[in-house]
Amino acid sequence: MRMRGVTLILFSILALAAAGVVIAGAQARIGGIVTDSNGNPLPDAVITITSDEVSSYHKEIKVGKDGKFKALILDATRVYLMHVEAPGYQPAERELDVPAGSTDSFFEFVLKSHEELVVSQKQSIREQPGYKEYEEGRNLLAAGKNEEARAKFAAAVEAMPDLIPALASLAELDHQAGRYEEALATARKCLEEDEEVIDCLAIAANACQSLGASLPVRSSFSCDTLAASAKEKGIFLHESMIEDKAQIRQGSFFLNRRTPTDWVHAGIVIRPENEVFQTIEGNTNDEGSREGYEVCKRIRGYRKKDFILI
Repeated sequence: MRMRGVTLILFSILALAAAGVVIAGAQARIGGIVTDSNGNPLPDAVITITSDEVSSYHKEIKVGKDGKFKALILDATRVYLMHVEAPGYQPAERELDVPAGSTDSFFEFVLKSHEELVVSQKQSIREQPGYKEYEEGRNLLAAGKNEEARAKFAAAVEAMPDLIPALASLAELDHQAGRYEEALATARKCLEEDEEVIDCLAIAANACQSLGASLPVRSSFSCDTLAASAKEKGIFLHESMIEDKAQIRQGSFFLNRRTPTDWVHAGIVIRPENEVFQTIEGNTNDEGSREGYEVCKRIRGYRKKDFILI
């Protein structure tokens, strides 16, 4: 009986030892570093390791001041997912699948900042058909090569017919060159996409005046919306900010100001002068009503008038 007990004890010890070898053999040690695009360590980065094979598995690792980290994976026979985050940076993920028993697996994560991501996305957009030609057109226009720029804007519109900046630029160049019918046709397309694009409204108004045609817009739209859009684009001019009447060019819009935040009537400036300016207006009459019945040319003073510069 005594020998039998000794045999059972020895068998249990051997079994436990064998199990320990199996467990140790399934482990793996990993390391790595988290940096930004310039190679600087990100000490605030946090790495989360999970596994679809073990839903309850969740391991969180905080990197050191040098951006480096180390971890022990108890069961390297499974596949894991490493998710890396750092404040102000775009997260990154990578599959973790290393040999059991390995100790030299090294992972390097390079995180892009949110600013870099925005720049990258903009660059990606600019390389798309339509946007690419539009950017090339803008560069040519800045260099004074108007006809070459026009060709690029036309190519941009052909590639992307609803690209409003290209439509507006094309219409403006045609209007400047005296091609009023082409300018009006392009401005119409622009306004079909968005009837409150200020640049296209002004080009359409000036082209219509030159051709004796009717404005291709609905008879009324929100003056407050126009004012808000102009402020956002930095082309809103309050009466108190007028230093030189030359700031107000032909084709600019005027807004009748009722209160500091409410505008009740709009029109197009066709001739600015020192004391007054000539306009073309819809929904008006000979008395200047904002609830009129016709399109009129009028002469107005600058009091209680704000402007949208073109």
